[in-house]
Amino acid sequence: YELPVGHVGSQAVAKIVNRFALVVCGCIHEARGTTTTGNTIVVNVGEASKGYGALIITNDNVTVELIEV
Repeated sequence: YELPVGHVGSQAVAKIVNRFALVVCGCIHEARGTTTTGNTIVVNVGEASKGYGALIITNDNVTVELIEV
């Protein structure tokens, strides 16, 4: 993830993320959102303790809606 302070995140995860069609995480709270790397959709749902989450529908396509509860 790219933040105002530069790139952050696990280099180990970066090496294997493209093995998957969809990756869901919440590790970097400041980087809530979605991105695509190669053919992989990465969804960072954010902090659950603040009510953040995501509705993800998988069929022929993947659709993502970031939500707050």
